[in-house]
Amino acid sequence: MQRTGFNQRWRARRAVLICASALSGLAVLPARAATADAAVTIDIPSAPLAQQLVMLQHETARDVLFSPSAVGSVRGAALHGTMSARQAALRLVANTHLTVSETANGALVVRNAAAAQAPADPPADPPPARTAGTKTAPAAEEVVVVGSANPQGTRKIAAGYAITTLNASQIRKAIPSSTADLLKVVPGIFVETTSGVSGPNIEVRGFPTAGDAPFVTFQLDSLPIFPVPTLSFLDNSTQLRLDDTIRSVEATIGGPAVLLANGQPGATVNIIQKTGQTDPGGIMRVTTGTGSLFRIDGYYGGKIADGWYASLGGFWRTDQGVRDTQFPADQGGQVVGTLVHTIEDGKLTFYARYTHDQNAFFTPIPLISSGSGANVQIHPFPGFNPLTATFLGNANRMVTFDIAPGGPGGNPISKTVDLSQGRGIDSKVIGFDFEKDFGPFHFDNRMSYVDEDAPTIAQFTGANPETLGSFISGAVAAANADPAAVAAAGLASGGTARFVTNGRVLTNLNQQVEEIGVWDVDKHLQGFQDEARLSRDLFDGNTLTAGLYFAAFSSHDVWYLGNNQLMTVQNNAIPVAVTLNNGVLATSADGIASPVSFALQNEYDARNVAAFISDTWRINPRWRIDAGFRNEWDNTNATIGNITTENLSSNPLAIYDNGASVLTGTSHGLNFSGEASSFAVDTNYQFMKRLSGFVGFNHGYALPTFDDLRSGVTNTTYVDQAQGGFKTFGRYYSADITGFYERFQGQPTSQILLSGQQVTFITNAETEGVELDGALRPLPGLELAFSGDYQAGTYTSGGPGIQNNEVARQPNLQFRFTPSYGMPLSFGDFNAFATVTYVAQRWADLQNTQSLPQYTTLDVGAKLTLPDGIELEFTGTNVTNTLAITEGNVRVLGSGVSPGGVFLGRPLFGADYQFSAAYRF
Repeated sequence: MQRTGFNQRWRARRAVLICASALSGLAVLPARAATADAAVTIDIPSAPLAQQLVMLQHETARDVLFSPSAVGSVRGAALHGTMSARQAALRLVANTHLTVSETANGALVVRNAAAAQAPADPPADPPPARTAGTKTAPAAEEVVVVGSANPQGTRKIAAGYAITTLNASQIRKAIPSSTADLLKVVPGIFVETTSGVSGPNIEVRGFPTAGDAPFVTFQLDSLPIFPVPTLSFLDNSTQLRLDDTIRSVEATIGGPAVLLANGQPGATVNIIQKTGQTDPGGIMRVTTGTGSLFRIDGYYGGKIADGWYASLGGFWRTDQGVRDTQFPADQGGQVVGTLVHTIEDGKLTFYARYTHDQNAFFTPIPLISSGSGANVQIHPFPGFNPLTATFLGNANRMVTFDIAPGGPGGNPISKTVDLSQGRGIDSKVIGFDFEKDFGPFHFDNRMSYVDEDAPTIAQFTGANPETLGSFISGAVAAANADPAAVAAAGLASGGTARFVTNGRVLTNLNQQVEEIGVWDVDKHLQGFQDEARLSRDLFDGNTLTAGLYFAAFSSHDVWYLGNNQLMTVQNNAIPVAVTLNNGVLATSADGIASPVSFALQNEYDARNVAAFISDTWRINPRWRIDAGFRNEWDNTNATIGNITTENLSSNPLAIYDNGASVLTGTSHGLNFSGEASSFAVDTNYQFMKRLSGFVGFNHGYALPTFDDLRSGVTNTTYVDQAQGGFKTFGRYYSADITGFYERFQGQPTSQILLSGQQVTFITNAETEGVELDGALRPLPGLELAFSGDYQAGTYTSGGPGIQNNEVARQPNLQFRFTPSYGMPLSFGDFNAFATVTYVAQRWADLQNTQSLPQYTTLDVGAKLTLPDGIELEFTGTNVTNTLAITEGNVRVLGSGVSPGGVFLGRPLFGADYQFSAAYRF
């Protein structure tokens, strides 16, 4: 015990030393002359000039000072391109009664031309605007709301925790393949999007999970999309699609976020929507690319009456995909509308989103490994291109499998599914936000309601490939061991295989085949949430906020897992049916070789109530402290269908239907009541205007989810996090450096094995590390951006073969380097960029037996902005066709490697190129 305590103290001290080292590094950053004016990329839509000037301050490192009365109701045209802050300001005020001057300390001043000779300078440090800005050079000055108990937000540089922010332009520059993929730019988060648009795995630095995204909450305008971040076969990112209706994104890990909404101790990602008030104007965009991609995006917003603003936007697309499924891999769209009404000292915001999208889900595929331990290398499986191939195809798109006995004529009851439906979403979301000042009080209330279907109809691999002859031999052995089959047909000695599509006999017994599960999961979810916050200044510099969060949500699930279908190992695989020479049916007519291995029918209802209180005290202009406490009560009721195991068919020769998991039609109840509390203390000290240091500690928790309770796991996970670091920015640089230490107790990790059995491990873990998010701008138009993290995480308990292992699926080192260069041309503005991503070796499993080798990828892009609002953009991802995997075989315990090095892994997609043309108005 003494040794453990010593280790914990040493880890905590080492995290502090990391922060101290970061400070010493920042101390030598060179100061720049106040008159320097580097060129940066400007992306400002048409809007009232006062709003545009605030955006300009956010998108450059220059203070922009003006009087609202001087600016008046002037409206500016859109401004896009690479230029200095002064050039941008001059363009914005061109043809108006305003002029631009510069103070001795480098601030830009916009004032009436008639008053341009006035000698007095405005204050050098104006109050921040209430807006979520950008993540360019002055990002530290922007106001963010993620993790902030104050509904009005806080300046990023003054926050006592690390925050990453992206504006709409930077979202596109990241080239995200999905909502989850956008998080690759957030230090401390590792995203696995090799499954496609839906169904990612998202790991947060040191959080000991082995899949899904239990410690990542996506919010929509500061309220979770769904009260639970992850359920089986559904995470928050799958419930939302990115398009041009998104204004900006904010992300943080831990900090005060443990107090708010659903109390996420991991990563909280706030998606901020455009409205007609904040983002007047419009855009139309057409995109095409690899896989016959065709996509249309649109947005328009503006004032519709005095005090009323509206917006409407969305997208529609169809895409065959980099892995050609022979049917649309991704098809669907989204419609988003907002309505804002300003009232005295406040406003009301209504929004609605409808998303209907069908997305192919890609399972691990056969690969060859060589080497051992951490030195494994991977190679293509013969005849199967790991960058572009997929088992999915028209030949296996429609599948029929049996789910219960007792059908007409003694036949089983069956179900037919269409794999083109994939892992999609049909979601309706409505929300209402109300904020108003009542004398000294500021009241903010947010509520939302979601009703959605989230089906998963997809292939799941588990067993490694084998020869057709090996499969037939196994089927012969199984049939001859079945007394009923032997009694009806005698012993078998061989068999015949036929293609399901055309009935042609397959005679090559060396043909590689694989049994692939056809999993059918129906999920219907509903959720209502409401969070109310009341804030008041107790005295100068001190604001107290009290809040109440309520959530009522449900999930109705019907699952049929298993249903292994035999098919050839090739791109767009063909199902194979096998009949033994004594008449025994080793597979169904559709090639189903084994029945449902796990049937489930559950109905869950939960209520969560949480109360929190938070205090912000600005002790002096440099020093700020935030502290808060939260307590949550949870009550869950469920009805769980009982299951049994039996043979589905009355035909003794149909051995493929033996031993099925079957719902009995009866059920049993489950009730759970839990309570947990969290607290957070963060402090920030501003050494100078553009350099601050912070340190904080928070204690958070994760109550058991529906799936945990069904598996008999009722324990609450507790998370302790300490973090500290520094934020600095200037015209030529910006940097956020954070050191962290984390400790976990009681984290459940579950696996569904080939047999349908679910195994659960309860682990404790400790992690320490450092993360960096920064950029250098040494020359006009040139930016060298960098983000990444280093971590060392181990399991401190979890059982034999797990304790002292590295935390699964998480690289000790990952980083992204993004150089970009913008230049003005005679006919427009041009910007080129590239991103090099490095991910170190990881382990796919808790036992550290499945190695995931290191890899490096390259993405490229270029954008040309022409006059009159026309934009042309080209992007390419993984242009070097790097072969790498993000997942091993989660259906087995152990290495999962067969003789010859054959194993299953989920690789990166091959090169994907896209071109878009947009018109802003």
